[in-house]
Amino acid sequence: NGTAVITIYPAQESGDTQWWMNYYKMVPALSAAAPTDPLLTKFPNLFFYGVLMYAAIYLQDKELLETYGSLYQDAVHKVIAQDRGTRYARTAVRQPGLTP
Repeated sequence: NGTAVITIYPAQESGDTQWWMNYYKMVPALSAAAPTDPLLTKFPNLFFYGVLMYAAIYLQDKELLETYGSLYQDAVHKVIAQDRGTRYARTAVRQPGLTP
């Protein structure tokens, strides 16, 4: 089971009663009974390049570390970009005042 953490705190520099909430859930460990999870299914390159990056660290190969570290960072940025796109895709901009 993944551990979930919810943190609630007041918004900074806010004069009203605005609050922020962060929700984090640990990705469950893979096992023979659960050989995959949603993150691995959706973003296999994230895991693939992460493993190769740590293998390069273990082998103390700076050239491989640069290569796979860069590919891993690209994969992380793609995950973040897709998350932001999904999270904010349905937001609407409303202009103040009367609209035609």
